[in-house]
Amino acid sequence: MHLPIHTEINRLYIVKDGAAATPLNASHVPVSTGHVLFSAYRVRLTQVAAGGGGWEGSIRSAGRGTPRRPTDRPTPPPVVGQQWGEPQRRRHAPRSQPRASRIVMEVTERVANPAKCRVHLHIHLDGAIRPSTIWELSRQKKLPLPGNGSLKELEEALQIHSPRDLAFFLSKFRWICPAVMGDLAAIERVAFEFVEDEAGSAVLYTEPRFSPHLLVGAGGQVTARQVTEAALRGLARGQQQFGVTARLLLCCIRGMTEFYSETLELCTEFRDKGVVGMDIAGDEASATTKDGDAHSCEQMLEPELKLFQEAARRGIHRTVHAGEAGPAYMVQVALDKMHAERIGHGYHVLEDEELYKRCIKERVHFECCPSSSYLTGAVSLTQTKHPVQRFYEDGASFSVNLDDPTVIQADMDTEYSLLRRMGFNEAMFATMNFNAAKASFLPDSEKKELLKKLREAFGVPETD
Repeated sequence: MHLPIHTEINRLYIVKDGAAATPLNASHVPVSTGHVLFSAYRVRLTQVAAGGGGWEGSIRSAGRGTPRRPTDRPTPPPVVGQQWGEPQRRRHAPRSQPRASRIVMEVTERVANPAKCRVHLHIHLDGAIRPSTIWELSRQKKLPLPGNGSLKELEEALQIHSPRDLAFFLSKFRWICPAVMGDLAAIERVAFEFVEDEAGSAVLYTEPRFSPHLLVGAGGQVTARQVTEAALRGLARGQQQFGVTARLLLCCIRGMTEFYSETLELCTEFRDKGVVGMDIAGDEASATTKDGDAHSCEQMLEPELKLFQEAARRGIHRTVHAGEAGPAYMVQVALDKMHAERIGHGYHVLEDEELYKRCIKERVHFECCPSSSYLTGAVSLTQTKHPVQRFYEDGASFSVNLDDPTVIQADMDTEYSLLRRMGFNEAMFATMNFNAAKASFLPDSEKKELLKKLREAFGVPETD
């Protein structure tokens, strides 16, 4: 269930599985009603039966009842054998529910501060800048813009209309990074706006990542240290104003070995000032050999292997992009040679059943990004199931993330709607977010507080 793009307050909608709610037809009568928070809107859900009249006055005069969370009465898990993209099917309707019943949703108000219940572990800060901000800064600096220079043309240039590969996906950053490179005020601004956007998507905790060296700019006027400090200032201001806990990961970029050592030093220096871990990103395919020889691959990766081994020795938390564009053995290298605690993407781990079983047993957390995975070509549209469906079925630890929302042009609500079309429900989302919180790089005391807030948001009692 998700709202239409142009949601109208006090409009009635019929809720349909896996699709946008549509305006209500007049031949329905109310059966029961409840009031819930949905995304940034407060809505009233009323179960109605086909036939009869007088529905409108009955719905509008029905008691609002006690607000409850969507997870108070979780929907059943998807039916075994259900195909990816199919709407969720029930084995049978509950006896108390008429066979021809529907759910009517009345959008009653927009909520300024929706309940925060999501944990976001894999999102690139420089891939999460508002297109309007990119456009504004580019115009101020007289930077080239696509087409006729309008915001619409920029948004069109950033968008990917059909899946290609990761290199093409990353090429979109040529319109993004120049707008903020070397501009500390702009970097602080986009970090602040990022937290505001996360709050609007009901995110409780977020770990954005970026490479400060990519935003230094030409001329040597700004250092990677200053870029890191600017991002941390923006995140801190956003956290204070919007109530979202935000911590930063610093990225190395594959092939840019000249920045590896300084990135590790920055992670060490700022480990108690908002930086909670280190990542390595970039085009994974460039770090693999054509013949798929693991030994040759390790020789190519030697600088980053040594870097992450030193990070582990220092106690710096580690996540690694692996198994996205590269094969399953990249996940194994990340775990065994780089001591990764989490895996960014990791979809191709399914190609190695023994490695996959090990990941499940050891509770390796996969930071999955479904929409991004299609656009980068990491997951084929012809696959019957997306890897996240397999991960859930097998009890693997994973989360759902946006990766680069500026390019995929989506937010958390649209990503969750995609998962609903795959058969996910609110109870499954709750499990996913608890696993993400447990896999976060927060210190134990702060992680305990995060889990407490999640339990309150989902109405889950505390257990020993």
